[in-house]
Amino acid sequence: YEANSKAYRLMNARSWRMSLKTDTLESGQIVKSISKIQERLLPDRSRFLSMEKIGDKETKLELIAIGSMEYRRENDNPWTSRQLSNGTGLGNGIGGSVSCIQYTEELVFVQGITARKLQEYTIGKTEEGLSFDDMSIWIDENGLFLKTERIKGLLEPRVEKTRSIANYEYDPKDLKIEAPIKKQKKISKSICFLKRCKNKHFFEMIYNL
Repeated sequence: YEANSKAYRLMNARSWRMSLKTDTLESGQIVKSISKIQERLLPDRSRFLSMEKIGDKETKLELIAIGSMEYRRENDNPWTSRQLSNGTGLGNGIGGSVSCIQYTEELVFVQGITARKLQEYTIGKTEEGLSFDDMSIWIDENGLFLKTERIKGLLEPRVEKTRSIANYEYDPKDLKIEAPIKKQKKISKSICFLKRCKNKHFFEMIYNL
């Protein structure tokens, strides 16, 4: 969709927060849950938080980028930092083959406002049989993302395997991204001199930086 590409371009000129939750299902029960928060604060600050839960086990990853510096923390371990290099990226792939894709568009109400709902429904073939990938995107009157939802699974019989929902906020007032590791200025011990005059005392503090 051209509207989808436009929404990404518009996001580049805004500060925003995206909250995403993805559940993995087996027999209708959630066996794995991943919550992600991604934030961007103009001009050059971003934050990513991922929390994954499988059974009783929970893991957490935090990333903060400010300019060319990246700060990283896994679980509640100490923060580490590194200089970012150009060309770093992530990729993913999709297994199986695509049989057909259907596109639809309609006007709906979401979050109390009128929005365009764009839907892409894909049917494919996997080793387990026919699969479906149902992706819906809601875009506001300004062309910005409001919400996305994606459900994937087997078609016959219909079995949902993953379900993801993302919500977007723009220019949130509480958005603040700071470096978790502060640079400290080394200060030598101060030397204090006490001088006495006839009718007064005063301190002269000298700091050797």
